[in-house]
Amino acid sequence: MVGEFQRLSDVALCAIKQDPSLLDELPWLWWVLDMALEEPERSIAAYGSEAEAQAAIACLPPEFADLPVSFSLEKDWHVMHYLLTNRVWGGKGPLSDAILGGTPIGPNNDFGPARYLEPEEVSAVATALEPVDRPRLLRHWPPWFLPRWRLYYVGSYGEAEAEAVAFEFSELRDYYLTARANGEGMILKIA
Repeated sequence: MVGEFQRLSDVALCAIKQDPSLLDELPWLWWVLDMALEEPERSIAAYGSEAEAQAAIACLPPEFADLPVSFSLEKDWHVMHYLLTNRVWGGKGPLSDAILGGTPIGPNNDFGPARYLEPEEVSAVATALEPVDRPRLLRHWPPWFLPRWRLYYVGSYGEAEAEAVAFEFSELRDYYLTARANGEGMILKIA
């Protein structure tokens, strides 16, 4: 299961709220770009050819024109939620909304339905994330109890992993800050 985030314009978010089946049209471009960088031939194979990949993007509904690249915490979404909230599930305030918040929309997938945050909620999350620094984020690291509490995490608990999680957090924070600056909403999905 991976945690995925998609910034959306107000128009695109309204379209999805009116027709949740449009969630299936979101290309979740982070994995296409990751594959393109790491395994270009596999990326093209996912679509058949580079031209077909571009054609698939060109066929997106008009509300998704100029869709920003999505962001993924990959398998670190649950440990990130814990580090931000000191809770395995839930929590209060905008920090808990960063990963597991939002209004459910669409069908259930592997881990419940996708959720959306309105631009005002994205702004509140970005404001809450902005002052979080590495020491604050990692104050509960290493999370020695993860297997016992059934926190979904794939990895070990060394310094290299702590650095990787801290780096992913800075990217997540920047993604929210960009969304706030652009007045965008957000779709959150664990699948």
